[in-house]
Amino acid sequence: MEVKPIKRNKNITLISKDHHSGLLACWKINSGINLNIATERIKKYILFFWEDHLEQHFKEEELFLFDTMRDDKISTAIEQHKSIREKIKTFAENDIADTFMLQQFAEELNDHIRYEERILFPFLEKA
Repeated sequence: MEVKPIKRNKNITLISKDHHSGLLACWKINSGINLNIATERIKKYILFFWEDHLEQHFKEEELFLFDTMRDDKISTAIEQHKSIREKIKTFAENDIADTFMLQQFAEELNDHIRYEERILFPFLEKA
């Protein structure tokens, strides 16, 4: 069965394409864990990815997409951003990062991206 790419509204396309980088980051985190890469090194990658990419991506979503209306679906995405930011803050402020924390972060980011792509963005396109 051939999987066709989702055709996004032109106003969402660039933000949606950014999600590929986020899913790739999740894959890298999980691969690093599976290859027994030092947790400190994986944590540094997460902080780099946050500062270099994800933080700005969140700001753009919040400014250009989430501020356009109020809805429970948008509130869910905002809460997910808040939770991910809290995990980033924990990584930045603590020397310790165990495998469970890293897996949790990758899973939460993956689930958030899937939520936006499968639920939020189709809703915004219709609205």
